[in-house]
Amino acid sequence: MEDEDKYNIGEADSSYRQIEDGLGSVASSPVDVDIPAKKTSVSVGKEVKIPSVEAKPKIIPRPGAGQKIYEIDPSLLAYRDHLDFR
Repeated sequence: MEDEDKYNIGEADSSYRQIEDGLGSVASSPVDVDIPAKKTSVSVGKEVKIPSVEAKPKIIPRPGAGQKIYEIDPSLLAYRDHLDFR
């Protein structure tokens, strides 16, 4: 293999080293290049349906006489001071 000569894989296989420091340890090990890849079959003609989740618009009624918007929609209670100021 050309890559073995270029990157010196044979030397990397034999040079296993472990590095330790105060925070933890890191170990590096050689990569085995002779392991075959796993093959999985995939159906070409199969259609995959992805359900579309459409966000429905939130309908908030207009404030009535003397009603504040945060009294109608409780999710706006956190912005009460800002809404009263405006």
